[in-house]
Amino acid sequence: MEYKSIKGLRYFLFIFFILLILADLVAYIVFTNIIRERGESYRNDRYSTVNSFIETTKKSFDRYSSPIDFINSEQDIIRKTISNKNVFAYYITDSTLFPILVSKSFDFSQKYIRNLFMPILKDNLSMRYFIGDYEAYSFKIENSRGNVLFAVFTFETGGNYINRIMFYFMIYRIAVLVFLLAFMAFLVVSIEKPLSDISKIAHSLKVKIDSNNQRDVVTVFRNAIEEIVRKQKEDSLAMDILNEKYKKMETDYIAREGLLKLSEITNGIAHQLNNQLGGISGLMQAAQKKNEPSLYAEAEAQLKILREFTRKFLEFAGRAKVYYSSVDLKDMILRTSSIHGIEVRGDFEKFTVKSDGHLLEQIFINVFDNISKYTTEKRAEIEVREIPNKIILRITDSGGGYPESVLSNPYNPFSESSSGYGLGIPTVLKLASVMNHTAVFKNENNRGVFEIQFSKEGFD
Repeated sequence: MEYKSIKGLRYFLFIFFILLILADLVAYIVFTNIIRERGESYRNDRYSTVNSFIETTKKSFDRYSSPIDFINSEQDIIRKTISNKNVFAYYITDSTLFPILVSKSFDFSQKYIRNLFMPILKDNLSMRYFIGDYEAYSFKIENSRGNVLFAVFTFETGGNYINRIMFYFMIYRIAVLVFLLAFMAFLVVSIEKPLSDISKIAHSLKVKIDSNNQRDVVTVFRNAIEEIVRKQKEDSLAMDILNEKYKKMETDYIAREGLLKLSEITNGIAHQLNNQLGGISGLMQAAQKKNEPSLYAEAEAQLKILREFTRKFLEFAGRAKVYYSSVDLKDMILRTSSIHGIEVRGDFEKFTVKSDGHLLEQIFINVFDNISKYTTEKRAEIEVREIPNKIILRITDSGGGYPESVLSNPYNPFSESSSGYGLGIPTVLKLASVMNHTAVFKNENNRGVFEIQFSKEGFD
């Protein structure tokens, strides 16, 4: 159902609640009249309950010689039979009138019991009494042997019982109504609050809107949503254009960075070659003028340095071919360290690793060359340890550690001081990678540390 006005919706809910309350009141009146008209039939049901119990019990009672034997043997069946007949409380005894079988809910005194059974003893009649809120029936059961049982059954009175049911019914209905009222009030507020907020926003934007007109509110809201969707599409399109521009700028930046890096490497190589060639040219000119063999020897030494630089750069730029074999790690460390006059310390055992002997030798030559150039004590601590599937070698120098500029970008050539080639660390890392060894340069306790790991598997 659609309402053009919010007030119309409120009126509908109000009328609905009034009708619901009236329906509950009518139901209460009708239910009360039905109970009153049928009260007599409830009483007749209690008479039939008592008579049915008498007939059923008498058949079983005939099999026993005394009431005590009967009660002791049949008490579970008797209790179950009585509980099935909706009896509130019961009291069963013999001619002594002392209790033999009594329910916990039975609270009449012994004196009261005697008064209840007196008419039965005197006139042999069954009697009906109203005691407080209860309806009591006293009766006698006699078997064919002349044995007698006396009993009192009490039922809750019809008026009290039914009034209590109606009281619970009304509490239930009131609780339901309160819940419905609270829910509908919340629903109304939930509907009106957003509409009121939309109206306030529209008025702040100087948009004409009647907050009491549902169609008007919906129209303004729909137009606003359509405008938002249109803006989102425009923003999405603009974002796609920006992403394309960003990707193009990123590509251009990477290309420009590559050119700058290539330019930096080229400048480094040109600078190194220019220095070396200039020195060699000067030595050759001096040797020709003075005719001194020592100057020719010095020029030859400079040419060897230049050749070594070229070889290292080619090793760095190219990819070496690997030939694995068993390498004596201790022997190679001692031999390569002695080339640069490095004193080796450390009690390390003899280890054999799978590696390329020539390439591994170049790694150690570069490492010990750096220690020789950049430390004054020319000493190194060697540690070799074995862990599952790996052999780890650590070489700790006696200097002040590697520069942070080198450790932050160890693969960048020409990042060391001008006194070195700048290809030592990148060459070591590349050769280790080619041979599937893990190598790292780091600083620990203000000392430079080179660590390389050899795998025990994968080279068979």
